[in-house]
Amino acid sequence: MCYDEGRIQSYIDGEIAGIEMEEIQEHLEICEDCKVRYSNLLENDMMVRTSMEGFIASDRERFNAEMAWRKLKLERMNSEEIQEGKWKINMLYKKLATAAAAVGLAGFLAFSPASSMASDFLTIFRVEKVQVISITPEDMLQMDKIMKEGTGGVDIRNFGKVKVSGRQEMVPVTLEQARSAVDFDLKIPALDGYGKPDLQKTAGSSVSLAIDVNGVNAALKAFGGKERLPEELNGKEFTLVVPTGITAEYSGPAGKIMLAQARGPSVRTTSGVDVKAIRQALLGMPALPENFRRQLAAVEDWQHTALIPLPAGQHTEVPVNGTGGIFIKEGNGQSPVNVLVWQKNGVIYALAGQNMQQDKALEIAGKIK
Repeated sequence: MCYDEGRIQSYIDGEIAGIEMEEIQEHLEICEDCKVRYSNLLENDMMVRTSMEGFIASDRERFNAEMAWRKLKLERMNSEEIQEGKWKINMLYKKLATAAAAVGLAGFLAFSPASSMASDFLTIFRVEKVQVISITPEDMLQMDKIMKEGTGGVDIRNFGKVKVSGRQEMVPVTLEQARSAVDFDLKIPALDGYGKPDLQKTAGSSVSLAIDVNGVNAALKAFGGKERLPEELNGKEFTLVVPTGITAEYSGPAGKIMLAQARGPSVRTTSGVDVKAIRQALLGMPALPENFRRQLAAVEDWQHTALIPLPAGQHTEVPVNGTGGIFIKEGNGQSPVNVLVWQKNGVIYALAGQNMQQDKALEIAGKIK
Protein backbone atom coordinates (compact mmCIF):
# COMPACT_ATOMS: atom_id res chain seq x y z
CA MET A 1 0.00 0.00 0.00
CA CYS A 2 1.40 3.38 -1.02
CA TYR A 3 0.95 6.54 1.05
CA ASP A 4 -0.42 9.81 -0.31
CA GLU A 5 1.46 13.11 0.05
CA GLY A 6 -0.68 14.19 3.00
CA ARG A 7 0.27 11.13 5.05
CA ILE A 8 3.93 11.39 4.10
CA GLN A 9 3.90 15.08 5.06
CA SER A 10 2.42 14.15 8.45
CA TYR A 11 5.27 11.66 8.87
CA ILE A 12 7.82 14.38 8.00
CA ASP A 13 6.15 16.77 10.44
CA GLY A 14 6.54 14.28 13.29
CA GLU A 15 2.79 13.86 13.74
CA ILE A 16 2.95 10.07 13.41
CA ALA A 17 4.52 7.90 16.09
CA GLY A 18 4.79 4.34 17.29
CA ILE A 19 4.07 1.36 15.07
CA GLU A 20 2.65 3.43 12.22
CA MET A 21 5.83 5.52 12.05
CA GLU A 22 7.91 2.34 11.84
CA GLU A 23 5.63 0.95 9.12
CA ILE A 24 6.00 4.09 7.02
CA GLN A 25 9.78 4.07 7.56
CA GLU A 26 10.01 0.45 6.38
CA HIS A 27 7.74 1.15 3.41
CA LEU A 28 9.84 4.12 2.30
CA GLU A 29 12.91 1.92 2.21
CA ILE A 30 11.37 -0.48 -0.33
CA CYS A 31 8.86 1.58 -2.36
CA GLU A 32 10.51 3.69 -5.05
CA ASP A 33 7.38 5.76 -5.79
CA CYS A 34 6.82 6.73 -2.16
CA LYS A 35 10.55 7.27 -1.69
CA VAL A 36 10.59 9.86 -4.49
CA ARG A 37 7.43 11.49 -3.12
CA TYR A 38 9.01 11.60 0.34
CA SER A 39 12.27 12.97 -1.05
CA ASN A 40 10.54 15.86 -2.83
CA LEU A 41 8.47 16.82 0.22
CA LEU A 42 11.42 16.54 2.60
CA GLU A 43 13.65 18.55 0.28
CA ASN A 44 11.17 21.44 0.41
CA ASP A 45 10.68 21.24 4.17
CA MET A 46 14.38 20.92 4.98
CA MET A 47 15.20 24.16 3.20
CA VAL A 48 12.24 26.16 4.51
CA ARG A 49 12.57 24.94 8.07
CA THR A 50 16.31 25.38 8.24
CA SER A 51 15.89 28.97 7.11
CA MET A 52 13.61 29.63 10.09
CA GLU A 53 15.79 28.09 12.82
CA GLY A 54 17.15 31.44 13.93
CA PHE A 55 13.67 32.84 14.40
CA ILE A 56 12.50 29.75 16.25
CA ALA A 57 15.56 29.79 18.49
CA SER A 58 14.89 33.38 19.53
CA ASP A 59 11.59 32.62 21.29
CA ARG A 60 11.29 31.12 24.75
CA GLU A 61 9.56 27.87 23.93
CA ARG A 62 11.59 24.79 24.70
CA PHE A 63 12.53 22.61 21.77
CA ASN A 64 15.34 20.25 20.79
CA ALA A 65 17.43 19.77 17.65
CA GLU A 66 15.01 17.28 16.13
CA MET A 67 12.24 19.87 16.33
CA ALA A 68 14.53 22.48 14.81
CA TRP A 69 15.05 20.10 11.91
CA ARG A 70 11.46 18.93 11.56
CA LYS A 71 9.09 21.43 13.22
CA LEU A 72 8.66 24.76 11.45
CA LYS A 73 6.56 27.16 13.58
CA LEU A 74 4.31 28.24 10.73
CA GLU A 75 0.53 28.44 10.83
CA ARG A 76 -0.78 25.17 9.44
CA MET A 77 -3.74 25.16 7.11
CA ASN A 78 -6.39 22.47 7.62
CA SER A 79 -5.90 20.15 4.64
CA GLU A 80 -9.55 19.08 4.67
CA GLU A 81 -10.69 22.68 4.17
CA ILE A 82 -8.13 23.75 1.56
CA GLN A 83 -9.52 24.23 -1.93
CA GLU A 84 -7.38 22.93 -4.77
CA GLY A 85 -6.60 26.45 -6.04
CA LYS A 86 -5.45 27.68 -2.65
CA TRP A 87 -3.27 24.60 -2.26
CA LYS A 88 -1.55 25.27 -5.57
CA ILE A 89 -0.89 28.90 -4.62
CA ASN A 90 0.53 27.73 -1.29
CA MET A 91 2.85 25.34 -3.14
CA LEU A 92 4.04 28.20 -5.34
CA TYR A 93 5.06 30.19 -2.27
CA LYS A 94 6.65 27.08 -0.78
CA LYS A 95 8.74 26.49 -3.89
CA LEU A 96 9.93 30.10 -3.87
CA ALA A 97 10.67 29.83 -0.15
CA THR A 98 12.64 26.66 -0.78
CA ALA A 99 14.80 28.33 -3.41
CA ALA A 100 15.30 31.41 -1.24
CA ALA A 101 16.15 29.35 1.82
CA ALA A 102 18.66 27.28 -0.12
CA VAL A 103 20.42 30.44 -1.25
CA GLY A 104 20.19 32.09 2.17
CA LEU A 105 21.62 29.18 4.13
CA ALA A 106 24.13 27.99 1.56
CA GLY A 107 26.98 29.64 3.43
CA PHE A 108 26.48 27.34 6.41
CA LEU A 109 28.67 24.62 4.88
CA ALA A 110 30.49 26.88 2.44
CA PHE A 111 32.76 28.83 4.78
CA SER A 112 36.07 29.91 3.28
CA PRO A 113 38.94 32.03 4.61
CA ALA A 114 38.70 35.59 3.30
CA SER A 115 41.00 38.57 3.36
CA SER A 116 40.67 40.71 6.48
CA MET A 117 38.81 43.97 6.08
CA ALA A 118 39.66 47.28 7.70
CA SER A 119 36.78 46.94 10.16
CA ASP A 120 36.39 44.37 12.91
CA PHE A 121 34.09 42.35 10.69
CA LEU A 122 34.73 40.50 7.48
CA THR A 123 32.32 38.96 5.02
CA ILE A 124 33.03 35.27 4.62
CA PHE A 125 30.18 34.42 2.28
CA ARG A 126 28.41 36.40 -0.42
CA VAL A 127 26.32 34.88 -3.19
CA GLU A 128 27.65 35.39 -6.70
CA LYS A 129 26.46 32.17 -8.33
CA VAL A 130 24.25 29.18 -7.68
CA GLN A 131 25.11 25.51 -8.01
CA VAL A 132 23.19 22.27 -7.51
CA ILE A 133 24.44 19.30 -5.55
CA SER A 134 22.59 16.04 -6.09
CA ILE A 135 20.96 14.28 -3.19
CA THR A 136 19.29 10.87 -3.46
CA PRO A 137 16.22 9.52 -1.64
CA GLU A 138 18.60 7.24 0.25
CA ASP A 139 20.57 10.30 1.41
CA MET A 140 17.34 11.90 2.64
CA LEU A 141 16.31 8.78 4.52
CA GLN A 142 19.74 8.46 6.14
CA MET A 143 19.78 12.06 7.38
CA ASP A 144 16.18 11.91 8.53
CA LYS A 145 16.77 8.68 10.43
CA ILE A 146 19.83 10.08 12.20
CA MET A 147 17.95 13.25 13.13
CA LYS A 148 15.09 11.14 14.52
CA GLU A 149 17.17 8.68 16.49
CA GLY A 150 20.30 10.53 17.51
CA THR A 151 19.33 13.92 18.88
CA GLY A 152 17.34 13.30 22.04
CA GLY A 153 19.89 15.00 24.30
CA VAL A 154 20.70 17.94 22.04
CA ASP A 155 19.17 21.37 22.71
CA ILE A 156 19.84 23.94 20.00
CA ARG A 157 19.70 26.74 22.60
CA ASN A 158 23.04 25.44 23.89
CA PHE A 159 24.70 26.35 20.58
CA GLY A 160 25.04 29.95 21.70
CA LYS A 161 23.22 33.24 22.07
CA VAL A 162 20.94 34.10 19.16
CA LYS A 163 19.88 37.63 18.24
CA VAL A 164 17.25 38.29 15.58
CA SER A 165 16.73 41.64 13.90
CA GLY A 166 13.66 42.13 11.71
CA ARG A 167 10.95 39.68 10.75
CA GLN A 168 10.57 38.12 7.32
CA GLU A 169 6.88 38.91 6.93
CA MET A 170 5.34 39.48 3.52
CA VAL A 171 3.28 42.68 3.22
CA PRO A 172 1.49 44.11 0.16
CA VAL A 173 3.18 47.14 -1.44
CA THR A 174 2.70 49.44 -4.40
CA LEU A 175 5.18 49.51 -7.26
CA GLU A 176 6.60 52.79 -5.97
CA GLN A 177 7.00 51.36 -2.47
CA ALA A 178 8.61 48.22 -3.88
CA ARG A 179 11.16 50.19 -5.89
CA SER A 180 12.10 52.35 -2.91
CA ALA A 181 12.51 49.28 -0.66
CA VAL A 182 15.49 47.83 -2.57
CA ASP A 183 18.83 49.22 -3.74
CA PHE A 184 18.79 47.65 -7.19
CA ASP A 185 16.79 48.14 -10.40
CA LEU A 186 13.59 46.20 -9.68
CA LYS A 187 12.34 44.22 -12.67
CA ILE A 188 8.54 43.95 -13.02
CA PRO A 189 7.97 42.86 -16.63
CA ALA A 190 4.59 42.74 -18.39
CA LEU A 191 3.67 39.15 -19.25
CA ASP A 192 1.44 38.22 -22.18
CA GLY A 193 -1.84 36.75 -20.96
CA TYR A 194 -1.37 37.98 -17.40
CA GLY A 195 -2.63 41.07 -15.62
CA LYS A 196 -0.62 43.50 -13.53
CA PRO A 197 1.05 41.62 -10.67
CA ASP A 198 0.32 41.94 -6.99
CA LEU A 199 3.51 42.94 -5.18
CA GLN A 200 4.65 41.88 -1.74
CA LYS A 201 7.70 42.93 0.24
CA THR A 202 9.67 40.68 2.54
CA ALA A 203 11.60 42.96 4.88
CA GLY A 204 15.30 42.41 5.37
CA SER A 205 16.47 40.64 8.50
CA SER A 206 19.51 39.24 10.22
CA VAL A 207 20.24 36.38 12.58
CA SER A 208 23.38 36.44 14.74
CA LEU A 209 24.84 33.57 16.70
CA ALA A 210 27.52 34.02 19.36
CA ILE A 211 28.94 30.51 19.49
CA ASP A 212 29.06 28.44 22.67
CA VAL A 213 31.86 26.05 21.76
CA ASN A 214 31.00 23.51 24.46
CA GLY A 215 27.38 23.35 23.33
CA VAL A 216 28.26 22.95 19.66
CA ASN A 217 30.90 20.33 20.40
CA ALA A 218 28.38 18.38 22.48
CA ALA A 219 26.06 18.37 19.48
CA LEU A 220 28.86 17.28 17.13
CA LYS A 221 29.63 14.43 19.52
CA ALA A 222 25.95 13.44 19.70
CA PHE A 223 25.85 13.20 15.92
CA GLY A 224 28.97 11.03 15.90
CA GLY A 225 31.35 13.66 14.55
CA LYS A 226 35.05 13.37 15.39
CA GLU A 227 36.06 16.98 14.69
CA ARG A 228 35.58 19.63 17.38
CA LEU A 229 35.53 23.42 17.28
CA PRO A 230 38.59 25.09 18.83
CA GLU A 231 38.14 26.94 22.14
CA GLU A 232 39.20 30.26 20.62
CA LEU A 233 35.89 30.33 18.72
CA ASN A 234 33.92 30.59 21.95
CA GLY A 235 31.81 33.76 21.95
CA LYS A 236 32.64 34.65 18.35
CA GLU A 237 29.66 36.01 16.45
CA PHE A 238 28.36 34.96 13.05
CA THR A 239 25.63 36.97 11.34
CA LEU A 240 23.44 35.93 8.42
CA VAL A 241 22.16 39.05 6.66
CA VAL A 242 19.14 38.59 4.39
CA PRO A 243 18.28 41.73 2.38
CA THR A 244 14.75 42.92 1.57
CA GLY A 245 13.07 41.05 -1.27
CA ILE A 246 10.11 41.69 -3.56
CA THR A 247 7.71 39.05 -4.91
CA ALA A 248 5.44 39.72 -7.89
CA GLU A 249 2.41 37.42 -8.28
CA TYR A 250 0.88 37.26 -11.77
CA SER A 251 -2.57 35.75 -12.41
CA GLY A 252 -3.84 34.41 -15.73
CA PRO A 253 -5.94 31.65 -17.31
CA ALA A 254 -2.95 29.29 -17.18
CA GLY A 255 -2.53 29.77 -13.43
CA LYS A 256 -0.11 31.70 -11.26
CA ILE A 257 3.43 32.84 -11.95
CA MET A 258 5.60 34.35 -9.22
CA LEU A 259 8.85 36.26 -9.54
CA ALA A 260 10.98 36.88 -6.46
CA GLN A 261 14.09 39.07 -6.47
CA ALA A 262 16.49 40.24 -3.79
CA ARG A 263 20.13 40.96 -3.16
CA GLY A 264 22.05 37.83 -2.30
CA PRO A 265 22.48 37.16 1.42
CA SER A 266 25.83 37.30 3.17
CA VAL A 267 27.46 35.83 6.25
CA ARG A 268 29.76 37.97 8.42
CA THR A 269 31.95 37.20 11.39
CA THR A 270 34.56 38.86 13.56
CA SER A 271 38.09 38.94 12.20
CA GLY A 272 40.50 36.24 13.23
CA VAL A 273 37.95 33.41 13.09
CA ASP A 274 39.20 30.14 11.63
CA VAL A 275 36.15 29.42 9.49
CA LYS A 276 37.96 26.52 7.84
CA ALA A 277 37.90 24.67 11.17
CA ILE A 278 34.13 25.15 11.37
CA ARG A 279 33.67 23.84 7.86
CA GLN A 280 35.80 20.78 8.57
CA ALA A 281 33.82 20.01 11.73
CA LEU A 282 30.49 20.27 9.91
CA LEU A 283 31.66 18.20 6.96
CA GLY A 284 32.87 15.55 9.39
CA MET A 285 29.42 14.81 10.81
CA PRO A 286 28.22 11.25 10.05
CA ALA A 287 24.72 12.69 9.55
CA LEU A 288 25.96 13.86 6.15
CA PRO A 289 25.79 11.00 3.62
CA GLU A 290 29.08 10.35 1.84
CA ASN A 291 27.62 11.35 -1.53
CA PHE A 292 26.51 14.69 -0.08
CA ARG A 293 29.75 15.29 1.84
CA ARG A 294 31.91 14.57 -1.21
CA GLN A 295 30.05 17.13 -3.33
CA LEU A 296 30.19 19.79 -0.61
CA ALA A 297 33.92 19.28 -0.15
CA ALA A 298 34.49 19.52 -3.91
CA VAL A 299 32.98 22.99 -4.28
CA GLU A 300 35.92 25.18 -5.24
CA ASP A 301 34.53 28.71 -4.84
CA TRP A 302 33.00 28.21 -1.37
CA GLN A 303 32.99 31.90 -0.62
CA HIS A 304 30.59 32.89 -3.40
CA THR A 305 28.56 29.79 -4.27
CA ALA A 306 25.01 29.13 -3.07
CA LEU A 307 24.37 25.39 -2.99
CA ILE A 308 20.90 24.01 -3.71
CA PRO A 309 20.46 20.32 -2.82
CA LEU A 310 18.11 18.56 -5.26
CA PRO A 311 17.24 14.97 -6.18
CA ALA A 312 19.34 13.68 -9.07
CA GLY A 313 17.82 14.44 -12.46
CA GLN A 314 15.49 17.15 -11.18
CA HIS A 315 17.37 20.14 -12.58
CA THR A 316 18.93 21.45 -15.77
CA GLU A 317 21.69 24.04 -15.99
CA VAL A 318 20.65 26.74 -18.47
CA PRO A 319 22.04 30.08 -19.69
CA VAL A 320 19.97 33.05 -18.49
CA ASN A 321 20.71 36.58 -19.69
CA GLY A 322 24.42 35.94 -20.06
CA THR A 323 24.85 34.08 -16.78
CA GLY A 324 24.26 30.57 -15.47
CA GLY A 325 20.87 29.50 -14.17
CA ILE A 326 19.16 26.40 -12.83
CA PHE A 327 15.76 25.13 -13.96
CA ILE A 328 14.20 22.94 -11.28
CA LYS A 329 11.46 20.59 -12.44
CA GLU A 330 9.21 19.06 -9.82
CA GLY A 331 8.34 16.15 -12.07
CA ASN A 332 5.25 14.81 -10.29
CA GLY A 333 1.65 15.70 -9.58
CA GLN A 334 -1.04 17.05 -11.90
CA SER A 335 0.14 20.67 -11.64
CA PRO A 336 3.87 20.57 -10.85
CA VAL A 337 5.46 23.83 -9.73
CA ASN A 338 8.72 24.41 -11.57
CA VAL A 339 11.33 27.03 -10.68
CA LEU A 340 14.06 28.91 -12.52
CA VAL A 341 16.82 30.39 -10.32
CA TRP A 342 19.68 32.65 -11.43
CA GLN A 343 21.96 35.44 -10.19
CA LYS A 344 22.75 38.63 -12.06
CA ASN A 345 24.78 41.60 -10.80
CA GLY A 346 24.40 40.57 -7.18
CA VAL A 347 20.63 40.01 -7.39
CA ILE A 348 19.05 36.58 -6.95
CA TYR A 349 15.99 35.85 -9.10
CA ALA A 350 13.55 32.97 -8.58
CA LEU A 351 10.71 32.43 -11.06
CA ALA A 352 8.03 29.84 -10.19
CA GLY A 353 4.93 28.70 -12.05
CA GLN A 354 2.39 25.92 -12.27
CA ASN A 355 3.20 23.66 -15.25
CA MET A 356 5.79 26.23 -16.34
CA GLN A 357 8.10 24.59 -18.85
CA GLN A 358 11.74 25.48 -19.35
CA ASP A 359 11.24 27.39 -22.61
CA LYS A 360 8.46 29.48 -21.07
CA ALA A 361 10.59 30.23 -18.00
CA LEU A 362 13.51 31.33 -20.18
CA GLU A 363 11.17 33.47 -22.30
CA ILE A 364 9.96 35.29 -19.19
CA ALA A 365 13.49 35.58 -17.81
CA GLY A 366 14.50 37.20 -21.10
CA LYS A 367 12.26 40.13 -20.22
CA ILE A 368 14.24 40.69 -17.02
CA LYS A 369 17.38 42.47 -18.20
